[in-house]
Amino acid sequence: MLRVGFPAAISSLPSLLLCLVLIIVVLLASGKIREWTQTSASRGRAAVQKRIVKGVVQEGVSIGEAVLAKGAETAKGALATLSEEVKADWKRHVAKPAPGRALPQARRCPFCGRFLRSGAKFCDGCGKPLPLTCPRCGRTIRPQAKFCDYCGTSLGGENVP
Repeated sequence: MLRVGFPAAISSLPSLLLCLVLIIVVLLASGKIREWTQTSASRGRAAVQKRIVKGVVQEGVSIGEAVLAKGAETAKGALATLSEEVKADWKRHVAKPAPGRALPQARRCPFCGRFLRSGAKFCDGCGKPLPLTCPRCGRTIRPQAKFCDYCGTSLGGENVP
């Protein structure tokens, strides 16, 4: 549910990029003006140009910083909203189910790894007979056992595949 956060964050990017481009242009212009002033024969004219350049650069930097600060605050708010929406969706759709509602694990054939049907005595994939397991602890038991060797559960004469 990316309704508010992501679009708001994206919408603030053009103004941030514009400010960055303006800052770069001002810095490049400042460098060029500095080169021109160094080659100038008149020191007085160079000093005036230098003051003008400093003023232009300072004004450009302060405007750029103000726009960046405003854009950063907008982006922070949008990202916070997006983060809250993602967390809520994660909890609703992806988070683990409650312990009492856990899904049972499907059994796999120990020989070929294929999923087994419930109650199957032979694997549908490789045809091998499946080892018998205790209905209580799930451990493998001997075919003739009347009780589980591990937990002592009575098997009632029938072993569970």
